[in-house]
Amino acid sequence: MNCCYCSKTISVHTDSGNYRKVAGWVKLRTKGANEVALAEDLFEYACRSCMARLKSGVPVGQEKLL
Repeated sequence: MNCCYCSKTISVHTDSGNYRKVAGWVKLRTKGANEVALAEDLFEYACRSCMARLKSGVPVGQEKLL
């Protein structure tokens, strides 16, 4: 598999911390983690470094401009 943002080769089965894009229904909770029911795999994957950038608000590919 390749990261959909940087094209880095990742293994979603052996490398923990990578991300898989899914669609589904989220059970909302006041405490603890939310649960995704009836998740459908969208077959898109992202490496942990790209997701860290995106979660911090830095678009992938833009970090070199800072």
